[in-house]
Amino acid sequence: MKHKFHFLIFLLFFGCFSAQDKEKKSMATFGLMSSFINQRWTLGYIHKISDRVRVGVDMGYGAKGIVVAPVKIGEDFTSYELRPAFYYSLAPDSVLKHFVGADFFYIRANRTLTHSYFFDDYKYYWADAANVERSKTGANLTYSILLHKETSRIAFMPKIGFGLRYLDEKYRNAVNLTESEPPIDGFPIISDAPREGTKFNFDIDIKLVYKF
Repeated sequence: MKHKFHFLIFLLFFGCFSAQDKEKKSMATFGLMSSFINQRWTLGYIHKISDRVRVGVDMGYGAKGIVVAPVKIGEDFTSYELRPAFYYSLAPDSVLKHFVGADFFYIRANRTLTHSYFFDDYKYYWADAANVERSKTGANLTYSILLHKETSRIAFMPKIGFGLRYLDEKYRNAVNLTESEPPIDGFPIISDAPREGTKFNFDIDIKLVYKF
């Protein structure tokens, strides 16, 4: 009888442990597309507050030599990103998790251009070299979906966002700066619109997720 009681306690303990193990409240994420699109590697963390609410943050860093996207010969750059995020589950009881939410981002990049055109104050310029300091802040409304098996720790999370951003660019230490005509291989419809100021923003990524 004593052995049966011990066995019952063991089953109850193991059942509780298994139930808790299935309910992973934390997720570590790695951006699979960010290095190609944004020239930054991004790592993140998402924590489950309730059945419907999760919060998270992404941090990104990029530099010449560590990103997949090509960098022009002679150029150098560094890039930093901070992106807190909010997720609201539309169907918390579903295996396939659909989230709507919002994220807020701050991005700073420093780039050294060589033998390049650039666009400032509605004018084209040419410089043998120049330093560009760029900062971007903004917010997106987002949709994401968690593709996973409940018994697996590995998952994928595609995410898209639409919103507004404010971009500020400063050019410093220009060498042989001259005003120039638009480059003949450019796209006038796109190029004639200044990038600075408040504009529409679109983001897309696929996150590799580890649940724990």
